[in-house]
Amino acid sequence: LYRALQPEGGVARFVKGLRLEWVRSALADPVRAGVPISTLAEEAGFFDASSFHRTFRASCGCTPRAWRAAALAGLMLPVTGGGAPAPANDLVGLLGGRR
Repeated sequence: LYRALQPEGGVARFVKGLRLEWVRSALADPVRAGVPISTLAEEAGFFDASSFHRTFRASCGCTPRAWRAAALAGLMLPVTGGGAPAPANDLVGLLGGRR
């Protein structure tokens, strides 16, 4: 597993990227618009608010609040940092398996 994910920056970076991808999706979900950002961050496994905000900003180029506002307004925001993970369904491909 560790060797397979080395090109992606390692297991920890891959997992963090998946967690950030989940948070971005949750922030864009109108059903979760009333859920506090800190609650969504905790659900994704980010338990330190300042660390989460720094990581999110470095990955996405804006704050979680700005991401949510833009997403709910129908704007597509590009991910500017290096934190964009491979799609979760590509994990099998990364590990050399077949579907």
